[in-house]
Amino acid sequence: MCIIPQDPDMTEELTIKEAAEALGISHDTVRRMIRDGRIKAEKRGSGRGKYTIQKSEISTFRTTREVVTINRQIDVTEFMRQQNLELKKELQELREAVKMLAIEVAALRRDEDAQMQVTAEHVKSEVRDQEELSLWRRLKAKLKWRKKRD
Repeated sequence: MCIIPQDPDMTEELTIKEAAEALGISHDTVRRMIRDGRIKAEKRGSGRGKYTIQKSEISTFRTTREVVTINRQIDVTEFMRQQNLELKKELQELREAVKMLAIEVAALRRDEDAQMQVTAEHVKSEVRDQEELSLWRRLKAKLKWRKKRD
């Protein structure tokens, strides 16, 4: 009977090292994934025995990882779209607030101008009254002086 050496590519089981190479990750990461239950493996031997992982498990893990990656990309895209909508809404609210403030500032300026005009009129009136009073006093003083002279 002749024993034909088995081609490593033909085996259905991989060691941790082979699985790590197939997935492009470290063997420590594969061990953690086995411990966490993310990759199914069978322990061979007792104590610190070797683990074997079915090739189909690696294929399933790759597919799952691709789906998760795509879902994350979709989630990120949806998140960015939602953020964009919220920012547009906030921008619109800020624009409205700026318009309202501009209207309020214009009203305050009109009120201030009107108040300044009233104050100016009041000051002019006071000045006129003071000038008239001063003129009246001078005339009165002149009249007294003329009376005394006469």
